[in-house]
Formats: sequence, structure tokens, C-alpha cells
Amino acid sequence: MKKLMTAIMAGAILEYFLDPDHGTRRRNVTRDRIGGMARRYTKQANRYVAGTTQGLQAKMTSHPHDNPDQVDNKTLKDRVESEVLRNPKFSRAPINFNVEEDSVVVIHGELPHPEDIDQLINEVKAVRGVKKVVSYLHLPNTPAPNKLSAIIVD
Repeated sequence: MKKLMTAIMAGAILEYFLDPDHGTRRRNVTRDRIGGMARRYTKQANRYVAGTTQGLQAKMTSHPHDNPDQVDNKTLKDRVESEVLRNPKFSRAPINFNVEEDSVVVIHGELPHPEDIDQLINEVKAVRGVKKVVSYLHLPNTPAPNKLSAIIVD
């Protein structure tokens, strides 16, 4: 039964395409449609491969700005100020941050309690990208530390 149905379908297709009156036009239209579908599929496949290749290339190429731990000094200073001064305890305190080479953050200023100084140093150290903290923080009515007495946290 399957063979008979297959033979009938094949005969109908042959008759459709080999018709003496309209067969040439039907063959040409079918050829054009198949060619168009093949071109569209090829174009989509090429775009997919090009996009995948570009994505892999971007993943493999390393840029310093892509690594959040490798940022320039100004960006690191802004990051430290925005994260640390978010704490209301430090937002109005007279504190200055500077960033030197190799992501070293230098803090100058005055805080009312020794615990606040320790907390501020720890918060600065916790900021992503900070490798070292040098603190010249001091208590009110005490002199600012000099280079020998500065607190250095690695």
C-alpha cells in the first residue's frame, strides 16, 4: 500500500512539473523559491557564525577596563568615596582620599573616635580594587601622623 501511495505521489509531482502548458513556469518558480530559501538560510547561518566568532574574540581579548580590579586612579578614588561616604558616620567628616600608584589609597582627616578610624580603614580596604591603605587619620586636638607613624594596611 505504501509503495502504491508513493508511486501515485511521484506521478502527481512529475505531472505537475512536466505539464506541457505550465510545467516550465512551475519549474522556474520552484527553482527560484528554493534558491531564495537557500540564500536566506545561508545569510542567517553566516550572521550566526560571524556573531559567535566576534563574541568569542571579545571574550578572549582582555581589556584593562573590563577587569574591575584594574582601574585608573580617578575611578578608584570615586569608587572609594561613593562606597565609604555612603555611611552617615563618615559623610560629613573632614576626610580626604587620594589614590597613588598601584591602587594605594591614602586617607587624610580627623575622626572623633579611634573605633571610627579603624572602621573607616576597614571599609576603604574592602572596596574592590584597593590593594593597600595608608592612613593619616587622627583624633581631634591631636597632631596628624607623619610618614613614620602612618597606619599602613595591606
